[in-house]
Amino acid sequence: MSVIYCVGTYSAAALKGFMANPTQDRKEIIAAMTASTGIKLIDFHIT
Repeated sequence: MSVIYCVGTYSAAALKGFMANPTQDRKEIIAAMTASTGIKLIDFHIT
């Protein structure tokens, strides 16, 4: 099994969305997006 690391950035609009809805489970959203391509999300971090 391969492990792939992805690094990305967020736009100013995305950061405003995070602040407007801080309790939204973003890991769940990303897991659904990756699952649609056959990729299993192991973990998700925002730093």
